[in-house]
Amino acid sequence: MKIKNKGRKIYKTKEKNYYGKSPAAKVLSASLTVLLIGGIGFIGYSVAGPVIDFTKKKGDETVDTDDAVYTEDYTSIEPSSDEAAVQPETSSKTSSSAGTTMTTAAEDTVMSHMVDAGTYHAYALSEDDMVSIDAIKEAVKAIPDPQDIDFIEVPLKLAGGKVLYATQAREAAFTGALQSSLKAEEIAEAITDAGFRPAAHISTFRDHIVPATLPETGYSFEDGSSQWLDNKPEKDGKPWLDPFSEQAVGYISFLSGEAAGAGFERVICSDFVFPSFFDSDYDLLGDRYKEEERYLAMTSAANQIYDSILSNGSSMMLEVSAGDMLMGKNDIVKPMVLSANTIVIDINCSDLKTLSDSGKISGISGSSSDIITDVYTRLREQLSDFNVVVRISGDVSDDEVKAAKQKLKDAGCGSYIISTSKSKPAVQETTETTQNSEESTDTFYTDDYSQDQ
Repeated sequence: MKIKNKGRKIYKTKEKNYYGKSPAAKVLSASLTVLLIGGIGFIGYSVAGPVIDFTKKKGDETVDTDDAVYTEDYTSIEPSSDEAAVQPETSSKTSSSAGTTMTTAAEDTVMSHMVDAGTYHAYALSEDDMVSIDAIKEAVKAIPDPQDIDFIEVPLKLAGGKVLYATQAREAAFTGALQSSLKAEEIAEAITDAGFRPAAHISTFRDHIVPATLPETGYSFEDGSSQWLDNKPEKDGKPWLDPFSEQAVGYISFLSGEAAGAGFERVICSDFVFPSFFDSDYDLLGDRYKEEERYLAMTSAANQIYDSILSNGSSMMLEVSAGDMLMGKNDIVKPMVLSANTIVIDINCSDLKTLSDSGKISGISGSSSDIITDVYTRLREQLSDFNVVVRISGDVSDDEVKAAKQKLKDAGCGSYIISTSKSKPAVQETTETTQNSEESTDTFYTDDYSQDQ
């Protein structure tokens, strides 16, 4: 039998005349309505509450996680639980290291981790000490006046780009920057076992290895046609890591967070510097590299590295060169925008004497301890918004180191890093740049890795 579709019927009811009721009837009707609504609500809540509790799964409960986790596709490094660990900042950051992901979990409340500038006493090992764990242990045993030292600093990434530990960063292995099979955790453990606290040193953007193979991490012409070098190819011109490159910043952030997660209580990051550009370079590289704007990229990169270190349970100390600051080169010491609150000022007596002899700076005279104290005093005002640690470096005798420590203390700085065995290429680079500027104002670059200018 076929059913006919007659459609949905719509019924109309005659509206009741509520307003025509007597006052007594209105009161009675309203009271009954209120009681009816209240009764329905009470019964509904009584029935629904137990049903909700019964059906609620245990996994629905929220779980608070305080630990920062450093992850990548093939490994997971848990943060150190040493006494220097701090609560991570509220952030969820992802940084790239050629397909590697770093994820950080954080709390809402951030504890300020100020480094007491009067209590940080460190001794820095050299590249030569990093050949093996046994060599590191022997170097630690041989440090002078160990009773005055709290931290042992090891170079994990050198100026120039070499990486002296077995990092998982793919850029390092792919480009040949990786120079060691030593595990960062083993290095930190060896220092701890010797009775000291581990600190790591990482050079950031003075890197010529990674951008030579991965040009997207270095300086390129604004139109993308060529890679920029700091000199003519026949004069060993080199590329540099560019703080405007997301991959370059991600690479350094990865290394820094990896060191923090391996147990290093302090991570000292240096070489937040731009190359010395010629006037013609700005036309080819773009306006963003001009001095009045570029510091924003450098400080932003430093803050991302700071977040990576802090989130993995350590503290960042930012290092600058005394020679650079005396020459007015400063793209990083910007207290209003910088997250780091501790500055390491590298006072390299050998470099300063060379710069003085070339006429680039003045007022460098006297003993090494006099030079160190005088330079600290001259730069103290520029660093007044930070905790300050002085790196005593260059060709300085043990006696002069002792004298410098006392003079610095008398001048108001009781925090130091003894790094007299450490050499840096800053003077060589400055001298080469001076010679180049006298010979030519050309821009040097490679095109598709060719060696023609």
